[in-house]
Amino acid sequence: MFKNFRDKTRDNLCQNLIDLGIDCDMSERGIRADKLQNPWHRKSLGVIKINSKSSIEFINIIKQDRSKDRPPRWWYYFAVPDQSVKSKPNQIEVRSIRKKTFPVFGK
Repeated sequence: MFKNFRDKTRDNLCQNLIDLGIDCDMSERGIRADKLQNPWHRKSLGVIKINSKSSIEFINIIKQDRSKDRPPRWWYYFAVPDQSVKSKPNQIEVRSIRKKTFPVFGK
């Protein structure tokens, strides 16, 4: 029953790539690459891993559902690794977290 409602964009793209002769397969859901380039109100449909000798490592498909004034939209992100950008061994990511507090004076 759930298969009828699932978006088949990732399946169709993977099958089209295989028909073109590109060795690829669909990755499991929930991997780290699923979360790349995924802002609010958009969801990842999954990752297609490219197994052939290509500069593209994987393809991430992002979908934004329709709203009252917009049709649904899809984005295809092609991950191309770059050797010039390397993470430092002791690199720390710092994020600020908003803490709501009551004001001391006024409203």
